[in-house]
Amino acid sequence: MEKKIMSKSLITKAADLVTSREETRAGFISMALEKNYIAVPYVEEAPKP
Repeated sequence: MEKKIMSKSLITKAADLVTSREETRAGFISMALEKNYIAVPYVEEAPKP
């Protein structure tokens, strides 16, 4: 059975692929915060000098 794709969700021009500077920045910050959150238990477990 074929699924019908709504035309609004398709890429129609190159501009549809452009990410704004604010969205890019927010994505980098989000990933950095997530990595820090995941790293906390490992950092706490590391031997202290």
